[in-house]
Amino acid sequence: MSMLTFYINRAGNNLSRRRLRTLNAAKAGLRRLFGRPAR
Repeated sequence: MSMLTFYINRAGNNLSRRRLRTLNAAKAGLRRLFGRPAR
């Protein structure tokens, strides 16, 4: 999770919308998998 956040923050505005959506979906999936509350 922290590596996904790090990657998103480092890429900044250079990330495409599609890639950002994919990464955020992965974060949401990890939260569900490990029982963490959604943000």
